[in-house]
Amino acid sequence: VFFLARNSFFGHISNLRGILSMNNSLTYLDLSSNTLSGEIPDCWKYGYYLVTLNLANNNLSRQIPISMGQLIHLKTLQLENNSLSGEVPLSLKTCTDLTVLDFAKNTLG
Repeated sequence: VFFLARNSFFGHISNLRGILSMNNSLTYLDLSSNTLSGEIPDCWKYGYYLVTLNLANNNLSRQIPISMGQLIHLKTLQLENNSLSGEVPLSLKTCTDLTVLDFAKNTLG
């Protein structure tokens, strides 16, 4: 479990790959309600065991990475209240355990 919500973290989350690859048994990652910016890194092949991913209420932009479809154990994906755009990747169809999916307050097509 990695819970870092409601802090004053800011900037890009490019080092997320390092966090995921160092602890490949991570099941819960919450970085919500910070001021993180930039695009969501394309590093989700390292998050194989993630069950919950919460990146809500930040300033993340661009598209949702296709590699999020590799999170096959994911049950909760919260990306609401960011500046994400583009299409929702079809690769998320492989996340068959997904029960909570929140993309509200973005500009997704």
